[in-house]
Amino acid sequence: MEADKKLNASNLLQKDAMVSISRQLSTLNSVSEFSDTNHLVFTHEWLQILVNHVSDYVFVKDRHSRFVIGNDRIATDIGYSGISDILGKTDWDLHSPEVARKFFEDEQTIMEQGKPLTNSEETLILANGKKCWFAASKHPIFDESGQVVGIVGASRDITQRKRAELLQQGQNKVLQEIATGAPIETVLKTLVLSIEDQLDGVFGSVMLLDEAGQRLYSSVAPNLPVEYSKAIDGIMIGPVCGSCGTAAHQRQNVFVDDLYNSDLWAHYVDLIKEFEMKSCWSVPICATNSEVLGTFGLYSNESRKASKHEIKIAEEAARLASIAVERDRAEQRIRYLAHHDPLTGLPNRQEFDAKLDLELQHSDKTGEPVAIVFVDMDNFKFVNDSFGHEAGDQVLTMVADRIRNTGNGNHQAVRFGGDEFVVIVGGQDAQKSNLKRWMDTLHSEITKAIKYGDASLKVTCSMGAAVFPDDADDAETLLRNADGAMYKAKALGRDNVVLHQIARSDTSGVGRKKTA
Repeated sequence: MEADKKLNASNLLQKDAMVSISRQLSTLNSVSEFSDTNHLVFTHEWLQILVNHVSDYVFVKDRHSRFVIGNDRIATDIGYSGISDILGKTDWDLHSPEVARKFFEDEQTIMEQGKPLTNSEETLILANGKKCWFAASKHPIFDESGQVVGIVGASRDITQRKRAELLQQGQNKVLQEIATGAPIETVLKTLVLSIEDQLDGVFGSVMLLDEAGQRLYSSVAPNLPVEYSKAIDGIMIGPVCGSCGTAAHQRQNVFVDDLYNSDLWAHYVDLIKEFEMKSCWSVPICATNSEVLGTFGLYSNESRKASKHEIKIAEEAARLASIAVERDRAEQRIRYLAHHDPLTGLPNRQEFDAKLDLELQHSDKTGEPVAIVFVDMDNFKFVNDSFGHEAGDQVLTMVADRIRNTGNGNHQAVRFGGDEFVVIVGGQDAQKSNLKRWMDTLHSEITKAIKYGDASLKVTCSMGAAVFPDDADDAETLLRNADGAMYKAKALGRDNVVLHQIARSDTSGVGRKKTA
């Protein structure tokens, strides 16, 4: 009985709503003629035909936000056969709780206040999974006594415009993050998420190529399964290495519509089936010099071709990614050069000061000694003058490698500039009883012949060292004493190894002439 009352009330309201709409329509200046009459009769059937020809959503809802009139597009877009399937239903019956709550609260406010809501932005996920944006206008419907009996509304699809706005906003945010020096992972994640907002059922991924140009490593993929990203991390590039590995190898777009039946994915079929990946479109990320930096990939759970819009979006994303990656690498290079010698790759003087301070602080706490060893090449100008600066650079690079590798790389080598190096020695090797022996080993390594073309270059060096806290109480004194020991080695005829000796110490055997 209660249901019948509600249905009758709904029918009455539907009739009242149609009368109200008819009155509004009847005020139009242009009125068509049917047969020999000058009057247009608005029947329910005719009104339904009329609204079904409107491309926008058109609807009437009662005081309880139940549909009483609407066009078929409203119903078909959310998976029903026609408007008759949703008449009498509310948005709570048709949409997610979040969407329904927004519609219901807006409409109840309109009816309570008797004021329209125009150009309100609304979002819907349609039956095909696509996310759409609408600009909705809703007006209260009044009966003859002035009471609000429902609302009449129209919603226009603004998805294309909205996506263009969001894409522009995403691009601006990416560029802003690049300009402000945000971490590369943050920039790329912003980029991927902004692209995913543009596409339905598609998930983005950025992979970056290693320095050797052989493997791709997962950088960001916020909505891909974590297990999948881990599984493809470090994938080799090549002619048949999936979409991304092949795109990086060929330096061109690789769009695979059906992963299960693609030769490029033959080695990864079990993996992609596990995660239900069916399409993958990849665009190489290239630097301004055409060097491949990585790939921008889009995955879909459907076997389908990429649309022109999706191709354009992917290529634009790759372009923005290249700006971000190049900027990050340039900044890394600047930061590296600020603290390292560009020729040898060793830390420079600025980095040395910081490292030495840390070592001395550690020594103060533990009591362990720290040694400073100065290494200065003897008559190095002769190498440059006789064989050229290219040969000189090769010698310095080789010497740096030998210093770096002596002691299994446990000590910190620094290039002070020119042909002078300094080593911070710690642990047992820094004990004065062991330091001389370690310096002799280093001297032997440095003075080994160096091949340069058909020539064999023989270089020598002078070395001096001082130990903290035995020989100095602070960094400045320690450096001065080590440097003084090195100059004493040169004064003894070069090609010498000298330990600093305080005035009261036994100075016998301070210097030892090395034989060639």
